[in-house]
Parts: sequence; structure tokens; C-alpha cells
Amino acid sequence: MATECYGSALDNRWARDLLISHIQKKISIIQKLILLYTDLIAKLRARSLGSLKVASCWEEDNKN
Repeated sequence: MATECYGSALDNRWARDLLISHIQKKISIIQKLILLYTDLIAKLRARSLGSLKVASCWEEDNKN
């Protein structure tokens, strides 16, 4: 009797093969987001440190 199930004709790797490209795309997007966030954090740190007036101990010694 014919059924809609593939039964034993299905390869054991069919589900894995369907998901591999989908998972790789998701990982690629996550990697890009991590790089963007890392770059953003570095720029924000540089900006906030640039706005602070931090005198080194050498500058203080030269004033006296």
C-alpha cells in the first residue's frame, strides 16, 4: 500500500543536510554582529577616554 512516508528510502543525513546551510547563515550573522559590537565598544571607549583630562605623573612632576 502506497504512503506519503519515505520510510527506508530516506538517507540518514537528510535532516542534518537541510539544517547545515541554515545554521551556517545564522552563525555568519552572529559573527558579523560580534565584530560590529566590538568595533562600537572600542570607538566608544576611545571617545570617552579622549574627553577625560588625565594627567600623567610626568606632567605633574614637571609643573613643580
